[in-house]
Amino acid sequence: MNLQFLILRPILISTICVLFGTGLLFAAELDDSTLFVEAFNADKKKDYLLSIKKIDQLNLLFPDSQLRDISMLLLARAAIRSGDNVLAATTANRFIAEFSDSSILESLDDELIVLGRRQKNGEGIAPSRSLQIAARKVRDEQLANERVSIKLTINLSESPGSFKVDERGRLLFELINKSGSREEFQLKTTAAPEYAVRFSPVDDDKVILERVLISAGEKFNGALSFQVPHDRIDGYKMKLPIKAFSGRFPDVSFSRDVMINASAPLIRAVVKPNKVKVYPGEPFQYKVTLINAGSMAARKLAVRIELPEQLEFVESKKTGYKSESDRVAVYRFETL
Repeated sequence: MNLQFLILRPILISTICVLFGTGLLFAAELDDSTLFVEAFNADKKKDYLLSIKKIDQLNLLFPDSQLRDISMLLLARAAIRSGDNVLAATTANRFIAEFSDSSILESLDDELIVLGRRQKNGEGIAPSRSLQIAARKVRDEQLANERVSIKLTINLSESPGSFKVDERGRLLFELINKSGSREEFQLKTTAAPEYAVRFSPVDDDKVILERVLISAGEKFNGALSFQVPHDRIDGYKMKLPIKAFSGRFPDVSFSRDVMINASAPLIRAVVKPNKVKVYPGEPFQYKVTLINAGSMAARKLAVRIELPEQLEFVESKKTGYKSESDRVAVYRFETL
């Protein structure tokens, strides 16, 4: 690696940090540069334990990253500053072995080189308790600050309406991460199991979504699908809660209740005779009015009429009539 690249790389990293801090640089998906920026920023805040955690994630997920040299250098420095001298010595020796022909080796601190030699010589490497306590204190303070800074807004992308009974419905929603950093959220609902609520990406209902990772200031568009139980009456109001729990602080949660209405047939039958008083053997008529007062059409209806023993059917003026006996008749309707 030539000197020109050594000079340009810190400038590039600083630029990335500035862009990331203003929200101009964002990642919908995790990548090595984002993890390095987070480790770099944590180191600047003296949060060395978080810096170590981010570098560990980078090395685990992206073992062939082009940032391996500077991330290893950052790891060694964060380790010794957090009092983890064993990790610092091990990382320093690995750094020297992997980049022995690189001019970046000149960036390795003398105390790390000495610590690495001591480990190679078989000396016992003790941690620095005072630095460990200080690092833990900084991490705890940062966690407390981060906890209160986690903010999420849950919006509906459309107005909830009515949904047909015994069918699946779908609503679009968006999550806006108003925190200062990328956050993971776990999606849940407290709706009854009979509603079969599930979350999915907006463009793929087949994917069951449980967790989302959202960059700072960014939004995630999702879909909430559900089943309307078959036994709900027309106008029945249903509450489907959307809950998002912080991936880092499970006791921090955000919620939005979605209120929807069931759309179903609402059938009533009104039966009236044309005479109040009749004599034996005298024919008279019943007028049967079937009303659908619901917001959804009724299909495949069967209306069964049973007369008392003193009466018998003579005839019907309505098509779809079928006589089962002298006292029982059935009327069928395709749609009402």
